[in-house]
Amino acid sequence: ICFTMKLDPVYLRLDPLIGGHNYLTLVSNLVLLAGIFVLTSGIARAVAEETTTPTWIVICMILSGVILTVLFLLLTPQPTTTTFNISYRNQPLTLVHTSFLALVMALAFSGTAIVCLREFSSLTALTSRIGVAFIVAGCVSVVVLTVSTFFLNFGMFFNASSAVKFGNIVYNFTRPLSIVLLAIGMALPPAAAWPSNQNADRVIHRNIESLKPIHERLETAPIPDDATSRQRLTRMIVDINDKILRHGQEAVLQNESPRVLEQAETALLTQTRHTAYPHNTKDS
Repeated sequence: ICFTMKLDPVYLRLDPLIGGHNYLTLVSNLVLLAGIFVLTSGIARAVAEETTTPTWIVICMILSGVILTVLFLLLTPQPTTTTFNISYRNQPLTLVHTSFLALVMALAFSGTAIVCLREFSSLTALTSRIGVAFIVAGCVSVVVLTVSTFFLNFGMFFNASSAVKFGNIVYNFTRPLSIVLLAIGMALPPAAAWPSNQNADRVIHRNIESLKPIHERLETAPIPDDATSRQRLTRMIVDINDKILRHGQEAVLQNESPRVLEQAETALLTQTRHTAYPHNTKDS
């Protein structure tokens, strides 16, 4: 979304709609900041198997957005332009504004890489380790990309063409590289776990169908519609065993083989869904 906003035809059409004076640059940068937060915190939570993002990280990202906004509003407004850094280069705060965003990006992805490296040794699946390795490489590539933006920003501000040229070369190389590395790293572990999870779901569903005739004969409370397959099978097994204890196996199973119940119990214990990043220990 951020880069789409900054396409010249899109920018020139949208910026006047929100007052002109390049406010769309601020909006796109805030969108980028939000995207960085969602992406990096999501990766870190998935790899570390955490369910929530630490409050201090959320506070830091909010403060970063506030600082970015204040720095932009302190700039002397200029007419809508697609060359923001060049048009505003006579204002020192422009350098601070653009460099601050790059610094936040570098810190966010560096932190994500550190979390991945910390969790790497506890990952049990080879595909998870390979995926995390790609993510770390992607984070390093992003950090290099942010360094290239410093060359671009300072080069434009000080009119240093050699720095701008070097920054462009590195930026144009690391931008697609970062996307590819992060995409592979995030996609590989879930994709590797998908076949085994699908097989486990099929086995669970098959056992649910096997127990359904027995369970339907029991006078028990209905199973909630929003119950997962494993929850449904668990409830069925519990209900059937409870009736067997009260009325005996023959009265409950009737013409069904006891092996049907045994197979369902075995499936419930052995057919587990695999997470994308399984750990042998949970130290974090």
